[in-house]
Amino acid sequence: MDAFAREHRLGAHTLSLHYRGTDKHREAPQQAVADVIERVSRYIDTLQGVENLFVASDESAFIEAASGGIAGLPVISMDDSVRGHEGKPVHLQGLKEGNRAMGYDAVRNALMLSRGGWLCRTSSFLSAWSAVFNPDIKVAVFNAPYEDATWRLERVVLQDALRI
Repeated sequence: MDAFAREHRLGAHTLSLHYRGTDKHREAPQQAVADVIERVSRYIDTLQGVENLFVASDESAFIEAASGGIAGLPVISMDDSVRGHEGKPVHLQGLKEGNRAMGYDAVRNALMLSRGGWLCRTSSFLSAWSAVFNPDIKVAVFNAPYEDATWRLERVVLQDALRI
């Protein structure tokens, strides 16, 4: 983790971006990929000192869209073992070989997201944990969970989060 962060120059000048796609619409309003890219670009314009972006997502389409560039900044992501395609959540497809690797990828991404100075996120426990790992990170959210899906961790993280 430290070697990856050093190699890609991740730190306080990094904006971390987490997009939860696939099945998240069950717990929070779905956010369109293009809309999130546009909103994070506008948000970056309000910040000073952002030098790069670290992007994590369960959705391959989001990684591809973000890799095309956001606000002219370099975009870094990890090579996860599996990502969802066409809205099909990989983590809900039953037990199979590779589930352990997906869990490992999730923990690595949550830890890497926590290394930035800012965290833009859709509703997700993965990036909520990133805010716990780094209590000083400035959090901005695109959506909030539905009332019946707002568990304690999400409520605590959302208290001080900026809505974008």
